[in-house]
Amino acid sequence: MNYKHLLYLLILIMTLTLSGCAVNQEKPARITPPIFTKVLVTNTSAHAGGISSNKRLDINRWGIVKDPKYFFNKNEGLHLSIYLINPDDAKISSLTINGTNYKNLTFEKESTNKKIKLTLDTGTSAGEKILNIDQIRYEDGSRLKNVDMKGNPNISIHIKKEAPLLTDVDYNNVFYDNDKKIKITLTFENNDEAKIVSLTINGVHYTGLMMNKENTIITIDLEPDFYGDSDSVTINDITFDNLYNTETVVLNYKFDTNVI
Repeated sequence: MNYKHLLYLLILIMTLTLSGCAVNQEKPARITPPIFTKVLVTNTSAHAGGISSNKRLDINRWGIVKDPKYFFNKNEGLHLSIYLINPDDAKISSLTINGTNYKNLTFEKESTNKKIKLTLDTGTSAGEKILNIDQIRYEDGSRLKNVDMKGNPNISIHIKKEAPLLTDVDYNNVFYDNDKKIKITLTFENNDEAKIVSLTINGVHYTGLMMNKENTIITIDLEPDFYGDSDSVTINDITFDNLYNTETVVLNYKFDTNVI
């Protein structure tokens, strides 16, 4: 075998070897983009109804919400669980909610690439808020890719208004008649800028504490003359020679989409 034949054989062998390497070379696997499925509010205290207050409320007066929404106080933590179909377990880099980007460093430690747990602040503004998952950013090898989530279901929450307080209660308007019956008119200032207290509810009962001569406290129900358009309540025909103390003022709150 001469030199030319040997050189030709070596070139042929190298060509076949390189061709085999090219055929067997693995291409980078394509990551399947994650798909958004649902978002849930996981706060155990969130419920469809209610209002923030430091007073006791007459819950029997609340209306029924046809489309339940989640209710929160101002500056309360809103716990979200965001579920994804993520067959290749692509690492989620960030989420965009209502135009704000939340990087994975802000995710709760229990988060996975298929269930992201995130806590948001409800803010200081009362009223309805709609949460939209705008975009998911995930890692595909050394590159970051986006999945736009437009058109996916959103979630509605309501931030509750502050309950009004009754201040400057005047107990001095006490009148006695000839039959030794007492009429007491309680007047108050209603700090109700949000207009959520209903002063026109009928059939309101007020509970008073009566102490008799044996110093025994007896609870009684009193039916007042109730004037819904004024900030006062008059209680008539209270037995004379007993000590009365006001214990609790129960406010009845309006409950509809105009005031929550």
